[in-house]
Amino acid sequence: MKNAKTAESGIAKRTFRSALMEMLESEYKLIGSHKVIELIADDICLSPEPVAIKYFANEIKQSGYSSTNSLFRIPWNEQVNYELLEKIIEFNIQDKAECTTFWRK
Repeated sequence: MKNAKTAESGIAKRTFRSALMEMLESEYKLIGSHKVIELIADDICLSPEPVAIKYFANEIKQSGYSSTNSLFRIPWNEQVNYELLEKIIEFNIQDKAECTTFWRK
């Protein structure tokens, strides 16, 4: 499986599909994991809640991901925008710092 290197960072970029296959095969010894993934879905859905979706709507769209009011989809065979994921996670950590429930009310 080839991993493209970025000129900026030298870090191998992987798709969710390739990362998941690597994990399933190396950590769980599930050989043929690509067949499992093909049966599961065409994409992975992430739900950072509507507040974060709205806040990052332009970046989600620029990354080529489809979205609804409460989730966005990253196709298994597309490059993952890890920078965007980090921003969304950091936003939620900061925004929910005083939140006492799992989901915002």
